[in-house]
Amino acid sequence: MSNFVYPSWFEPFEHPEGTKFDHMGSLTAPFTMTEGGYVIKKVNGRRVIKQFGSAEKRKRFHAEDRRGHRSEFRDPKGQHHPGRRAAKR
Repeated sequence: MSNFVYPSWFEPFEHPEGTKFDHMGSLTAPFTMTEGGYVIKKVNGRRVIKQFGSAEKRKRFHAEDRRGHRSEFRDPKGQHHPGRRAAKR
């Protein structure tokens, strides 16, 4: 993981100047993302969607082997993998 958001990223109100929204300091407001970023969110508390900062990121994301990745466990349509521990049994 190269970057992650801070709790202030989830707060929709106006923040004081200098507030950090992510670890690397790339974001300038709540609910924003960089070109190379993506966010997984629920719409109306039900449907899970992936939103990408650019078309290039979408292509790279879909080309990755995401089996067993924690984001797949949040997605009801994700490819779940039993993990290494289960495979040893």
